[in-house]
Amino acid sequence: MALRLNSERTFTTRCSLATGDDFAAVFRILPDDQIEAIFYGDGDRNIPEREKAFLTCAVVRIEDLVDDDGKPVAWTPAFLPDLIGQADIRVALMNGYRDGLAPGKAGN
Repeated sequence: MALRLNSERTFTTRCSLATGDDFAAVFRILPDDQIEAIFYGDGDRNIPEREKAFLTCAVVRIEDLVDDDGKPVAWTPAFLPDLIGQADIRVALMNGYRDGLAPGKAGN
């Protein structure tokens, strides 16, 4: 597959919660300058707020969503603020983005 210039690039990865549950997330690959602006642009926001701002830009969709009865729920971007407002889900997404961009070597 060729590298496409000037197009939005995305990847899908698994994200794991501390409970042992996991889900798939589709992320857009953000440019370094955008990431730097989010995390280092102003000193007024705390870490969770910076992570929420980052994930708002990076998350395309979350898959494997179910309701309390275990029935599949279709993704809508309206879910994102509530999901990233929960620390365990936010951490899983942050780790998923990092691990999906730079997967570790197998076997070690």
